[in-house]
Amino acid sequence: GHVMFPENVHDAALGAARGVLGGAGRSWASRVFFSDNGSTAMEVAVKMAIRTYYLRRGFISGGGQTALEYVSEEGALPQSVRVLALSGSYHGDTLGALDMQSPGVFTGPLQTPWYKPRGLFLDPPTLQLRRGRWGVTQ
Repeated sequence: GHVMFPENVHDAALGAARGVLGGAGRSWASRVFFSDNGSTAMEVAVKMAIRTYYLRRGFISGGGQTALEYVSEEGALPQSVRVLALSGSYHGDTLGALDMQSPGVFTGPLQTPWYKPRGLFLDPPTLQLRRGRWGVTQ
């Protein structure tokens, strides 16, 4: 099931948040978001990264406005954003996560009619051993 407690907390979650903020996130994190699945975690992480990018570039202010206040009269966001991802990679099955994946078996108009790829998709390099020598190929 879906787990969400935006205004409630229990001791285990509070302890885990303190551990993250005092450990891995010590030098850069001020908040913690917990998710019950990878798709939602990916989508929220990308939304947070885009918002941080908009804030740092001065496209939006951090004063708690609603999302609609950021959109121009023409209905556009301050700047179009694309993700950099590997072709054939999988980021999840939420609508936002699907848009971060290159067209493939699980994406495209036959699977999700609303799919709109929002990435620059690169073919991953391959490491292989040939005649006793390692090499990287495209």
